[in-house]
Amino acid sequence: MRSLWRGVISFGLVNIPVRMYLAVEEKAVRFRQLHQRCGTPIRYRRWCPRCDVEVAAEELARGYEYAPDRFVLITDEDLARLPLPTARAIEILDFVQGEAIDPIYFQRTYYLEPAEGGGKAYRLLRRAMDLRGRVAIAKVALRNKETLACLRTFRQRALALVAMAYPDEIRPLEALPAFAALDPPETSVPAGADVAPGGARAPGPEGPADGGPAPAPDGPGRPPAVTAAGSAPLRPDGWPGAAPSGPPPDGVAIDGTAAGRPGEADGRPASPTGGDGAVDDRELELALHLIDRLTTRFDPDRYRDRYREALLTVVQRKLQGQEAVVAPPEPAPVVDLMEALRASLEQLEDRRGAGAPVR
Repeated sequence: MRSLWRGVISFGLVNIPVRMYLAVEEKAVRFRQLHQRCGTPIRYRRWCPRCDVEVAAEELARGYEYAPDRFVLITDEDLARLPLPTARAIEILDFVQGEAIDPIYFQRTYYLEPAEGGGKAYRLLRRAMDLRGRVAIAKVALRNKETLACLRTFRQRALALVAMAYPDEIRPLEALPAFAALDPPETSVPAGADVAPGGARAPGPEGPADGGPAPAPDGPGRPPAVTAAGSAPLRPDGWPGAAPSGPPPDGVAIDGTAAGRPGEADGRPASPTGGDGAVDDRELELALHLIDRLTTRFDPDRYRDRYREALLTVVQRKLQGQEAVVAPPEPAPVVDLMEALRASLEQLEDRRGAGAPVR
């Protein structure tokens, strides 16, 4: 496979180098348009009706139509200077319960593999997310758009990124012509249903299923904090309790390590993409704590398309004759993983003390 994008996963102050690949290959049957008379494939030409000439590719320009037939020219340099950290990074914003995200938001899926120097931090994040049973809400700039995304583990071996729609891109159900004729939400409760008082499903180990505030860690209805040393018996999904019978799925051992895979616990040589040393228990504890501190309810209205906003700002500045756009700095590589995780927790506490802004 050929990688589509290369950058880093920004996990607090930890930057994990990764490469991105398409996870789904479309198998649709495609047709060419032909001239029915002779069967020749149709060709389209870029034609300028004013100059009455065909336009070569190198003569094309990009324009934003701010009024009928009135445009602002946007160059490649304008796009490269947009002040967005997600231009070269997958920026993790929050950790949430995967089931809290309605599938209507999901779009295309990508595989992520560790790039040079990122194997250890990549495995650390993957293991910590598996143990906590969380997915990450992230942003990344792809194809001239800042994309909302869900970062999740795949088969407990790799990380996958699922592109998501923004809330204002989801068409309202009320727009359906026959919406008024649709059945209203059911209020009756079937016999034997697992429902708590008030109509919501009974809270499971991750808190109320209706999106209400979850209990604090170690409180009622939540599992005890899980450490890398395994202070509580762990199932493969990270929750306390007896492990299911039979072999762990996809070669994953009960303690979260890869059973029988080289370089993890048996002392055999590491695989080409799993180098940079084994994950330390203390590092895993800090990563788990950072995920806990970032875990929140999934609220799609908290996230905005900053790329679109920044691009429209460029358009407005050009209309006003201003050119004041500063490019973001390159993400710094991981030097000390433990120190970066500690600094991430301190930065998170400072940010929450000042009030978290809309992302």
